[in-house]
Amino acid sequence: MNKEKIIAAVKSAAQETWWFISSKIFIKNFTGIIAMFVGFVFFTSYWLKCYTKHGESVTVPNFIDKSYEDALDEADRKGFTIVVSDSIYKAGKMPLSVIEQNPRAMSRVKEDRTIYITITKATAENVIIPNIAGGNDDYEQFIRKLALNDIQAEVVGKKFDPILEPNTIIDVIFDGDTITNQLRFGKKIPKGAILQFVVSARENPNIEIPDLVCKRFEAAKFLLSNYNLNIGSVVRDASVTAENSAYVWKQEPAYQPGVTMRIGEQVTLYISQRRPVGCPAEEETDEDFNPSN
Repeated sequence: MNKEKIIAAVKSAAQETWWFISSKIFIKNFTGIIAMFVGFVFFTSYWLKCYTKHGESVTVPNFIDKSYEDALDEADRKGFTIVVSDSIYKAGKMPLSVIEQNPRAMSRVKEDRTIYITITKATAENVIIPNIAGGNDDYEQFIRKLALNDIQAEVVGKKFDPILEPNTIIDVIFDGDTITNQLRFGKKIPKGAILQFVVSARENPNIEIPDLVCKRFEAAKFLLSNYNLNIGSVVRDASVTAENSAYVWKQEPAYQPGVTMRIGEQVTLYISQRRPVGCPAEEETDEDFNPSN
């Protein structure tokens, strides 16, 4: 009897449930809920696609070697933002020009992306020249240390020395001054500067003739000494009033690339107080000298 009542109650409940879910009110409300859910999913997907620009990308322009101002203008026109992440000095590069960028040029990114750039400084920072004392005087090893700080090097003279190893640094010259003894005090020069060196030599008794024309007489004497050459005759014209500041306008033997002379031989110098025509300009206001006048 109890079993029959339970079966009857279940059938009654099932029938009432069917009547409810098949009623117009339930169907109308359920359909509305489904429509709202589908609409919500569609709207959310569409909004996210618009917000993130899904599937849309643009090409990053190439800002390398452009000035900072030009890079800003181009980035603004193409919808990018420029941010300077670093600034360093680079010898031979125009100040405030772009040398690095991230993301790199021609890569694909979303619109309104920020581009991080590195630009060059307008002025070079000073760096300390390593000391040549304590076994640090081999030229080839020394210039590798200089290269780490963007300092350039060139050999301007060789001195014959039977004791020193070849290419041992004897003198260091910067901006026309010998600074060898200043290195132990932490001598500083700007990045990108050029250091000149006089190094030792053992083998070839011949040496290339230095180009002395346009140099001051004092500088010419210094170079001849570093080349282990001697001054022969000094021919002064009537304008010479201060010998050391006078200019060399002629030398014998004349300078020719690759032409050498024996160590210890003499060079004759012709000097004038007036700067020879065609020499690099200096701040001094000396009248240019033309030997043909």
